[in-house]
Amino acid sequence: MADVSFTLLVLKTRQVEQLRLFYQTPGIELAEEQHGKGPVHFAGRVGGVVIEVYPLPDHGTPVDSFCRY
Repeated sequence: MADVSFTLLVLKTRQVEQLRLFYQTPGIELAEEQHGKGPVHFAGRVGGVVIEVYPLPDHGTPVDSFCRY
């Protein structure tokens, strides 16, 4: 079996605050960030993995299926 690892987990949700609180419960701090004119989101680190929580628009915009690796 091959070793699998990742360094970035991006979560998009319409429930940003609830997801932030979910990760905060076990002690994962997610800080508010904004890059340039991009959306305000939350990001934190667990070991070598960065977790980012982005808002998903309410107006039915389809979720992108872009994957980076």
